[in-house]
Amino acid sequence: MGPCRRTWLLLLVVLVVLVLVLVTRGEAQGQQGLLDVNRETQYCTSVPDQNDSPPQPEVANLYTTRAEVIRIADQNITLVDYMQYDYHGPENKVAIKISSKYTFTRYILNWNTGQMLKFKLPKNDEGERECLVRLVEEGVTLFPVLSGSGRNLSSDHIPSPGVILGVLNWTDTHYKGRYGQRGMSSERWDWCGLKQYEQDAATPNVSMATYWSASSWKMPVPEWQIHGSFPLGYEVVVQASDPPTPGMTKPLVHNIMYYRPDEVDAEAFLLPSEVYCPSMIPEGGHEFPDFGKDRLFTFSLEVKLPDINAVSWADGWYDFEKQLYRIDHDVSSTPRETVTTSEILDFNDGLSFTIPWGFGPGECRVSLVNDTRTDWSDITGLGHLWADSPNAFFGLDTTNYTYYGLGVIRGLTGEEWRGQRTDWPPNAVDGNTLTLWQWTFTHGNVSTVTSMGEVVYVERHIPIGLKVTAHHDINTNEGLFTKGSSYVYQLYNFDLETDVKEDLYSDAGVFDTYQCYSANWRDHLKFKLDVSSYVDVVETPLFTSVRFREYWQKLLAEKGTVSPLRITRVKTVWEDTGLTWVEFVLLYRHPDIGELNSDLFQHMTPGVEARQLISLAINDGEVFFNGTRPDNGEVFSLVAVARSLSIVTDPDCFSTTTTSIPHSTTPHSTPPPVTTTPGGNQGTTTTPSSNSVTTTPSTTSTTTAITTTTPVNNNKSYSSGDIAGLGIGMLLSGLAFGALVTFLVVIKQCHYAVMSCCR
Repeated sequence: MGPCRRTWLLLLVVLVVLVLVLVTRGEAQGQQGLLDVNRETQYCTSVPDQNDSPPQPEVANLYTTRAEVIRIADQNITLVDYMQYDYHGPENKVAIKISSKYTFTRYILNWNTGQMLKFKLPKNDEGERECLVRLVEEGVTLFPVLSGSGRNLSSDHIPSPGVILGVLNWTDTHYKGRYGQRGMSSERWDWCGLKQYEQDAATPNVSMATYWSASSWKMPVPEWQIHGSFPLGYEVVVQASDPPTPGMTKPLVHNIMYYRPDEVDAEAFLLPSEVYCPSMIPEGGHEFPDFGKDRLFTFSLEVKLPDINAVSWADGWYDFEKQLYRIDHDVSSTPRETVTTSEILDFNDGLSFTIPWGFGPGECRVSLVNDTRTDWSDITGLGHLWADSPNAFFGLDTTNYTYYGLGVIRGLTGEEWRGQRTDWPPNAVDGNTLTLWQWTFTHGNVSTVTSMGEVVYVERHIPIGLKVTAHHDINTNEGLFTKGSSYVYQLYNFDLETDVKEDLYSDAGVFDTYQCYSANWRDHLKFKLDVSSYVDVVETPLFTSVRFREYWQKLLAEKGTVSPLRITRVKTVWEDTGLTWVEFVLLYRHPDIGELNSDLFQHMTPGVEARQLISLAINDGEVFFNGTRPDNGEVFSLVAVARSLSIVTDPDCFSTTTTSIPHSTTPHSTPPPVTTTPGGNQGTTTTPSSNSVTTTPSTTSTTTAITTTTPVNNNKSYSSGDIAGLGIGMLLSGLAFGALVTFLVVIKQCHYAVMSCCR
């Protein structure tokens, strides 16, 4: 074969090889082009797509996740934070906690109100507690998936649940195969379009890789909570140059170390205590509970001052209808002695009675009181719980409260309202008195069990706690109320009664100042009650109920133009003879009032005049009770018998006045009865503590005057303390007032008789 032929053969072989190469390359390019069309291989990553993609993970619409977040600030600085995300799709909320070495930062994003709340809280409880209110869309930087791709955070709706876990949407993700992530088999999906990261890195080769557990890995949660796979984390991957040149960096890495689907940390959505957000918009439909129609509050409370490790207690009865208030609490009489004391305030006459338990009338202290917060605070020591009206008890007369969502106190889930006030403490000596008030109420469906074993559900909000915190140092007459310190009240057994509810078993309180009056400052009276329209009423619960006695108390006080506090020890009596009586004690003007304020003393209705007015009302048919029979619905009327008002007489003594003395009010008194209260606080069973005063009268007679058969309406009985202030002047008048002088002497002699025969 000649040289020319060999050359041609060589050229032919080369040509065939070239053709084969071109054909092969063309087929490969065609296949690659087909792959591009079908799979849209990403431009931003060198990792090839895989065809054997498992099912895409299903992300729960409710979950909690915690992550270690690593950020590369520059070549020499790496930042590490620990974050918790609570995603609550059904309620349109996301809560975020970021923990660093010195502070906690919390975010609550609420798309129902369109607001983001940011809280900065010191780790050691020292330092400022700050609250910043922003629009919810300003929180986009908390979601790297959105901020990194140049997208905005919607102001209308919560982002999709995958955003927190590294997935913008599953449509744009590409499966990259199985990888080892932190020693676990994982499935990797990547996606592109991270415009902000591309701009920061000055390269389009930026992707986000998300890692999800392989099916062979399990979590320690119920299987029904696992939606195919659980997240392990995500990372931003930057290719510094086109492959295969090395230069990959990861400016952001989220290592998810906890994931709990279908559950959230409920406390993450609770606003921190002692924090106030001035411009926060509360969720609608949560007005502060209205107590304007309530007539009576009864409760026990615990008062704590955590800063000085001090605790105290008190029991309270607030009768807004009768304007009577009682606080029982411990008072340190000496450095070594503590005495349980009742403070009874009468805002009708502007008087306060301080009654140490177990002491005689001489230990009862009478003082003046105005319906002001200062007087209330000075006397009761509970300036927080002002009681001018039901709503004033909560400060609604001076403060606009904002709903702060759910709160937990004593293991009870409640609802919180907070407001800032500048009117407390009342004894502040400067003007900087800004305080934060946090009220917590039960969150509906609170059940109680009656003495009959019935479960009753209370639908009303019931107060269970109050916390008052100083925003600044406040100087008071008693000392410094330091910034950040608090008064903490725990309210127990809070019972409500409305003005429209007839509760036969009401705990109406014991507003009884009887023991502050000696025998010649009170009259024990009774009148007959005509029950002919409903004879069997004496066998019904109504006849001996608290509310029935309260009815007569208020009616008699109205007819006698005296405060209800001066009508006490009311009881109904049914005798075997068939007679029915209403007994009560009429208290006269306490003589100490004249020394405190002579004008007030003169303004108050004298005891003799009050008795005459009551007698006239009985004679004129103005003292009666109308009701409806429970058996047939017929209306009945119980009417006081005309000219029946008389003084209760003890048959064993010549005295014309018998008085009821309460048993010992020391803490060692006999156990009090259990009373069922079905209403207000619907059906709450209340067992007064051993510290509660339970009045069980026993009868002891004392003499205030020697009487004749003169009719009651004409009997000018001068047995009251109303003439005590006139005694000296009358005695000096000589014969001109001889009869009256003799009368006064008789009173004194009769008092000695009381000691010997009227026991």
